[in-house]
Amino acid sequence: MIYGERTGDGWGSEVTILNPTWREQPQEIFRLLVFYFDARIESPASVRARNRHERETLVESLCQDCADQAIITEFRRELAHARKTAAVLEIHNHYIDQMATGQLRQAVIMAAHWLVQQDILSQADDIFWLYFDEILAALRSPISYAAEIVDRQAQHRKWQKLAAPPFLGIPNPDLPERPPWQDDTTPANKTRDDFISGQGASAGQTQGRARIMTDSIDQLVPGDILVAKNVGPRWTPIFPILGGLVLDDGAIGQHAAAIAREYNIPAVIGTRFATQRIPEGAQIIVDGTSGTVEFPVG
Repeated sequence: MIYGERTGDGWGSEVTILNPTWREQPQEIFRLLVFYFDARIESPASVRARNRHERETLVESLCQDCADQAIITEFRRELAHARKTAAVLEIHNHYIDQMATGQLRQAVIMAAHWLVQQDILSQADDIFWLYFDEILAALRSPISYAAEIVDRQAQHRKWQKLAAPPFLGIPNPDLPERPPWQDDTTPANKTRDDFISGQGASAGQTQGRARIMTDSIDQLVPGDILVAKNVGPRWTPIFPILGGLVLDDGAIGQHAAAIAREYNIPAVIGTRFATQRIPEGAQIIVDGTSGTVEFPVG
C-alpha cells in the first residue's frame, strides 16, 4: 500500500502518532473510494488533465492579447520559475509529514504487540504512555511499567481539567490601556444574517447543498459543498466529487486550498463561523473569487 502510512485527524493537517494509519484501518480507504464507483463521477486523473488544459489555454490567450513581447517573455520566465519552485501537489504532505509519522507508528505498534505477547503490556495502546527510552528498555529486558502507566493516565485525566494560565512568568507591571470590550465569539462587522465572508482560496462560483462535517463523510454525496472547521490530507481524496469547499480556518497556501485549486473547486476559507452559521443541508452559494458565502436563514 503506497499511502498506507497516512494518519492524522479527519480534518486539519495535524499529524500524530496516536491515530491509526490507513494500513491499520483499510476501511477508511473504502469509505473514500465508494464515491468513485458511480459511473457519473469523472476520474480524478481526467479532472486534473482537463483543468491543466484549461489553464494552459488561458495562459496562451493572455499572451496573445498582449502586444508587448518583452512582457510576455518575462511572464513566461516567471511562470516557469513559479511552477518549478512553488508547486504544491496533492501528495506533498504525504511525503513530507504523513509517511515519516506513519512509519514511526508502525514500528511502535509492532513493539507494542510484542510486549503484549510477553505480558509486559496489558494492551497495545498502553505503549503510548511510555517514553522511547522506556520502550527500548522493555524490549531488551522484561521490565514492567504498569505502575508508571497507571500514574500517567491519572495525571492526564487531572491535567485535562486544568485551564491554561493567561501568561507564564512575571507579568509586566506597566500594562497597556485596556482595549474596548468586544464579543469575540460572534463575527465582527456582521451586516447580513444570510452572508459570511472569508478568503477566496480557489476561484469560481457554485451552488449546492451544504454538509457540515466533523469527523465523518458517510453522508456526503457528489456535488455537495463541504463545510468544516478545516480539512487535511485524510479527506483530500474526496475533493474531485465536491461542488465546493467552505472552512472556518485555513490559509491560502495550505493543503486543502491547493487541492481545491488543482481540481478547480470554488473554495472560501478563514470564515471563522461557517460551521456555526450555515444550516445543515441548506442550498448555499460559494464564491471563491470574492471569498463570500450566501445561505438561507430562518
